[in-house]
Amino acid sequence: MVKTMADIARRRTVLGPQRSAALPLLWEALARLGWSDARLSSEMGTDTAQVSRLVYGDRPANRRQAKWLFEVLSIPLGAWDEPCPVRRRDHQRAADTAQITRSAAA
Repeated sequence: MVKTMADIARRRTVLGPQRSAALPLLWEALARLGWSDARLSSEMGTDTAQVSRLVYGDRPANRRQAKWLFEVLSIPLGAWDEPCPVRRRDHQRAADTAQITRSAAA
């Protein structure tokens, strides 16, 4: 399997204290689009460090970020207030899911 820059850029697996149900949805959207944290930060108009802290649950999304993520990636606003069902991020599963989705779309 060929790894994309998005897969390589997100190697951290242990999540921070601000885990929410939106995180797995965010990871799936990033994998589906093939976006890295840097691409997401560019699209959102914020710095990469803020996006990295958001993606790994080190800080919650603020209202502006949550609204943007809802409008662009269809992540429900209420998901940021719900607890995250996972404590670790399985990068391989996310990469496999994205590969299957891309293959099906082709």
